[in-house]
Amino acid sequence: MLSIEEYIAKRKKEDRLDEFDGKFKDENLKICVNYIFEYFMNYISITEFEMKSIIKDERVEEYRKTLRAYEPEIIEWLTNIYDKSGKYANRIIGNMLEKYDFFSIFNTESEFREVSYELYKRITKRIPELKGQSEMIFQFIKAYHKKRAHAEGFSDYTFSNSILNWLEQTRKKYGVNIAVFAYKWLDQLYENKDLWPNTNRKDRFGQSEYDYTQKRNVFNLESLYRNIPKKAFIRGKKQELEALMMYIWLHNYCRDENGYWDEYSQKVLPIIDLQDKAQV
Repeated sequence: MLSIEEYIAKRKKEDRLDEFDGKFKDENLKICVNYIFEYFMNYISITEFEMKSIIKDERVEEYRKTLRAYEPEIIEWLTNIYDKSGKYANRIIGNMLEKYDFFSIFNTESEFREVSYELYKRITKRIPELKGQSEMIFQFIKAYHKKRAHAEGFSDYTFSNSILNWLEQTRKKYGVNIAVFAYKWLDQLYENKDLWPNTNRKDRFGQSEYDYTQKRNVFNLESLYRNIPKKAFIRGKKQELEALMMYIWLHNYCRDENGYWDEYSQKVLPIIDLQDKAQV
């Protein structure tokens, strides 16, 4: 932005004004006054508007870059919403979806459609610009699930091949990432000690810790299997799910100081492998 002196000098140059020419003293005075008027009434206001527009465009483009994991149609939709409302629809809707305990293992159109119906009123209350866009909300919910399904890989998991195959085949065939579901379940367990049964508590240095060495109902799998949707990729996989959660817990939520994973895996993984071979 030019200063007033720079703006007047610029306009003088454009008009080839010679303020030292005494013949046009009165006329030059009026012209210079007009320069000042132009500066404050037009130049500054236009420039501020342009600057705000530039800043807004930059923010929109920065936001667009964060959406690369989505398909172009979804990116354009989310970007337009942000441009109009300044709201991050992917984050707002995503946070709502994360409240569903079993969202990460949904894999049918009817499940995603039901969620979109349930959330429509809440979503449009937070983002009024989405009223009448139920179909795009539905499409985004599916896209968000797909993005989450590819958020966690398994290449660095030291499992038996049968568990790794189960994880990979489930993602490939059903679009479901069991590891994402396991992380979410364990997050809730880790953050809410009220969910811990007395049999799975132990005191250490005056603090309560989760006892994952118990043989029954570790990670509340009994209650999980009572409530989990009946899915083909979950049915008969309770032991595999326990092993997956045990691996994640010992490698991410606590220090496996006593080498319990080695002990556990030597006992459990061979059994899982044998069961897997028997089913082939």
